[in-house]
Amino acid sequence: MYGRGGRIGLAILDSDLNIEGDMRRLLPDSVETHAARVIYPKVVTPENMAIAADGLDQAIDSLLAIRPMAIGWACTSGSFFGGIAGHRAIIERMKKRAGGVPVTTASESVVEALHALKLRRPAVGTPYSPEMNRRLGVFLQENGLEPHLPVAGLFPGTVDDYTMQDVEEDRVADFIMSLDRPDCDSIVMSCTGMPTATITPAIERRVGKPVITSNLAILWNCMRMGGSRSQPRADCALFRTLSSQGRKVPA
Repeated sequence: MYGRGGRIGLAILDSDLNIEGDMRRLLPDSVETHAARVIYPKVVTPENMAIAADGLDQAIDSLLAIRPMAIGWACTSGSFFGGIAGHRAIIERMKKRAGGVPVTTASESVVEALHALKLRRPAVGTPYSPEMNRRLGVFLQENGLEPHLPVAGLFPGTVDDYTMQDVEEDRVADFIMSLDRPDCDSIVMSCTGMPTATITPAIERRVGKPVITSNLAILWNCMRMGGSRSQPRADCALFRTLSSQGRKVPA
């Protein structure tokens, strides 16, 4: 049977084309991820993110059948759009549905990753609209961080999910490196639709500071919460913290 080292359940947007590819490139042999897709209008706006969040109950119900060690809402914008209060409501909703299975979100995982590495002032980039970028900046501040503002966008305005994700890894890497600035201690690339699994280690070596992406962060957090002792297949600052842990984090 696959997944002897644990199974992770991910609720993802129905239009997310890249997170599963990233997971395949990152997962240790003993760990598996299983995805449940949430149907929504396929454009990242606050209103559409609320629609997406309403699909979480059904997604979690379907993921419980795989006996996951953790369940993650793998949509960054779909968890920070309502600020810290809105995020707490999403987490509580997930907890009630998941029973005793640990739950998290992509946005919480990014925050937890920064805290775990003792980082406070990230440069932040996204493929979102200016309004969603503003909300992300507020969410990070509400969680005790000091992001460089304004949050930078890969696109000048709102684009649909397919346009957003139709980018090559080289373009994403160039964008991430362009975010670097001397007064920041790290770089965050938000959005699970961005392919970052294979490019992050090289970017870290190039800029000389940790790079946190949504996909790396949610995998790290689910493995951490599930008590996994396995090591993902990428040599980056965040994943190195897993080697020093192995005990299960209380739900």
